[in-house]
Amino acid sequence: ADKVAIPSKSATPEEWREVFTKLGAPEDAGAYEFSDSDISVNDDLIGTFRDRALTAGLTNSQANEMMGFVRDTISGLETDMSETTEKALYEGEQELRQEFGQAFDQRLELAQMAAKDLLGSTDIFDEITLSDGRMLGDHPEVVKMFSQLAEQIGEDNLEGAPTELVMTPQEAQRQVSEMT
Repeated sequence: ADKVAIPSKSATPEEWREVFTKLGAPEDAGAYEFSDSDISVNDDLIGTFRDRALTAGLTNSQANEMMGFVRDTISGLETDMSETTEKALYEGEQELRQEFGQAFDQRLELAQMAAKDLLGSTDIFDEITLSDGRMLGDHPEVVKMFSQLAEQIGEDNLEGAPTELVMTPQEAQRQVSEMT
């Protein structure tokens, strides 16, 4: 009476469902219970996972094991993305510090003022995430662009802009070349 007959190759999904149920799979996808974890998983993903686990005929313990794998994978991806973002932010700042030299802080401030003056709101820079995890406003090319725009607009037109600008290394070299 406890024996389970293995369906033939031409068995229907309903016949397989009976076998899976006898082997311990729940009859409803909502019956899967997953152990809590520190890693949060999207509710839609969990719902889809439950449906797939039921279709595959997984028992609750098998589904829990697979959910553990999903959570570990998500955790690893989040860690990798965090490290990638930190590295990109550091490299971007170093690139700007190299180009702007002692004028770094001033150029950054001018770029922010120009962006605010031209766009009205700089919220867009905090809403768009780039593929490397940085926000749009943290990308060195965007900062350089607004810094150059600030130069073209002129400090007289930017409210709160410093009156005396510090030279970048390139500007200092250009001035030395002109004098010699």
